[in-house]
Amino acid sequence: MSETSTTQAVLVRPPAGLPDGVSAGSSAELDYRARIREIQTGFVDDPLGCAQDADRLLEDLVRALTVDLARRRRELGGAADGAPPATEQLRLAVRRYRELVDVLTQARQFSKFT
Repeated sequence: MSETSTTQAVLVRPPAGLPDGVSAGSSAELDYRARIREIQTGFVDDPLGCAQDADRLLEDLVRALTVDLARRRRELGGAADGAPPATEQLRLAVRRYRELVDVLTQARQFSKFT
């Protein structure tokens, strides 16, 4: 008797309200999702190891997110040449700050329910 492998497509819907320039399907995100699925598949054989691997994965993700957010904040901080930014640049920056705050508060709300 031969084993048959089936592959199912997983539809990933981007969260609402992602700031401009943020992709819901980046290679890093896909890698994190693949890693957590791989961890989950080993749970029956090694529950403790899987829980530890999942914790390390979350630590890696939080570290990467922190670096990304710090970079994004620096980018929003103002003009590179030291001159005061134009009003339109400031308006766009404030809008991007708001978008980022919306995404982060949504993520924070999610973390309270789990």
